[in-house]
Amino acid sequence: MYRVLIADGEPLTRQALSTMIGRVDDFTAAHAVGDGRQAVSICRDEPVDMVFMSTVLPALSGLEAARRIRERDPNIALVLMSTSHAPEHTSEALHLKLAGHIVKPISFHAINNILMTHKEQHAFLSLEQLEGLLQSIAARDFKRACHAIGPVAEEIRARAGGDPRCREELLLHAVRSLRASQASSLCGQEGEALPPPVSVEQLAVDSGVDLHLFQVVDYIFQRNGISGHPVLEQIFTFIDGQIRKKIGLEDIVRYCPASQTHVSRMFKKHFNASVMDYLHMRKLHLAKMHFAFTERSAGEVAFILGYNEAGYFSKVFKKYERMTLQQYKTKQLGACP
Repeated sequence: MYRVLIADGEPLTRQALSTMIGRVDDFTAAHAVGDGRQAVSICRDEPVDMVFMSTVLPALSGLEAARRIRERDPNIALVLMSTSHAPEHTSEALHLKLAGHIVKPISFHAINNILMTHKEQHAFLSLEQLEGLLQSIAARDFKRACHAIGPVAEEIRARAGGDPRCREELLLHAVRSLRASQASSLCGQEGEALPPPVSVEQLAVDSGVDLHLFQVVDYIFQRNGISGHPVLEQIFTFIDGQIRKKIGLEDIVRYCPASQTHVSRMFKKHFNASVMDYLHMRKLHLAKMHFAFTERSAGEVAFILGYNEAGYFSKVFKKYERMTLQQYKTKQLGACP
């Protein structure tokens, strides 16, 4: 179901648009607001797929609101509504890469054409493997979710082929779907967002998709945990600063105002994993970053991440990744066996 936000200063126009959008299969008018600031706020805090934005709005103009929404989320489809085909609107449409421009009075035919075009253009974004990842997150099972990342990443690479733009769009869709499933816990404070968008360098290697999805999944689990137990924010801050050292539950407890038993219970509840499970999986993510973007050997990476013995690091890798280091490099990085 595509969620549409309507931003127009006239209540009757908002009502008419909501009715027309509701007549089109797979679309719902999820929000209807009367000013630009409200529109920007909702797009920041709630899952929105399309915005129908009047150029004339109180508090914040439609064009400025559209610019702010586009800067924050380039994947939201923006439709401009005005009383004329003014040249500046055409120029703005090109600049903002709008999905359409409608001249008032608005007809159902115009609305239907824009919605159906959007639906056809985005039909290819459906990812069959994404449901398994969503279910793992809903079940609060961090290890299961991390293992579900691989099938999603493989589907993205297979669907995109060698087209980096297609790969980026599919990845953005996956991230938006993950965020939408957790909207209530991810809205947070103003300015809070998911991990930074995937970089061109990251997308250049096959494992880049997996690496970015891990960052998003880890972020979701952290935010969900913090929403239930605020002390976890202090714990995650400590882990972020010490993750490249040899640390364990005892180190966390010395830093944070919680007992070992309480910390273990919090991780069990929100991650279905022990503290050491979580620490190892975070370290392995960093290890895979080194393998993807540096020439460091497994022994060097192990030392950098606080593993004193390369053999122990290899055992940990196999336990959590369900494959040996060499198998991983052959599969993800194209290394020779």
